[in-house]
Amino acid sequence: MPEAINDTPLLLIVDDDPGDLELTKRAIADTGIRCDVRTAADGEEARDYVLNRGPFRDPARYPTPDLILLDLNMPRMDGREFLAALHRDVPNSEHIVVVVFSTSAHPDEILNCISMGAKSYLVKPHDINELDDLMRRVLEYWVACDRIPGGNHMNQEVFP
Repeated sequence: MPEAINDTPLLLIVDDDPGDLELTKRAIADTGIRCDVRTAADGEEARDYVLNRGPFRDPARYPTPDLILLDLNMPRMDGREFLAALHRDVPNSEHIVVVVFSTSAHPDEILNCISMGAKSYLVKPHDINELDDLMRRVLEYWVACDRIPGGNHMNQEVFP
């Protein structure tokens, strides 16, 4: 996997569904907003990535993500368990923007995720055009416009 380009925000997509993963990656690419996209198949792999453990030991090759798009329902470690582990095990994890990206629209689920540290909760659209529009809006806000101090690259001007 290539190294992140300096000043290019790093986006980690955590999703066990290969179809959803490919559609999301395509929608992100279609935005024209530059970011280094990495993937993890479940919460356990994502946790190893952010902790630089196992195959992700080299922090130069696997830097801390600026933005995580997190599915909730996955095997081994689901998104809820990942959120708990992230805030328990990762120093300065409050600087990592986690956006839950799930098929569930249940209000209790949304409130639970926000209370666990997710910065936003989005329901996966069923229409490809809606997905393209949603990814454009997500990246425009969290990558290009957000001004929370202390983040890695979130304050950079990243339009090509």
